[in-house]
Amino acid sequence: MNDQLKKTLQNLEQLNQYLNNQIITQNVLKEEEENIHQMNDLDLNTSEHLNQLIKTKDINAIMEHIGYVDVNLGLYEWHLEQMRDITEKFMGLYREKNALKDIE
Repeated sequence: MNDQLKKTLQNLEQLNQYLNNQIITQNVLKEEEENIHQMNDLDLNTSEHLNQLIKTKDINAIMEHIGYVDVNLGLYEWHLEQMRDITEKFMGLYREKNALKDIE
């Protein structure tokens, strides 16, 4: 999924450049690139906890791993919402900018 998010971000960056960086700033794009990188780390961490969850027999350790997986799922959701916010902003502002270009 991270590869698809990277490709989506690249496409949005090209669109933003086409519109002279009027939709979002380069800083926002850089922050989102960092978020995608953090999702890679999150993937590794989640996989580690899921693997430990399968191997663990102690109920306290199982609950600890379930807790970490729960936190990671919340972080996934946050990262995806950030990307969604950016794409929604692009959709709305791109339509608005193109409508204005057609009028001029």
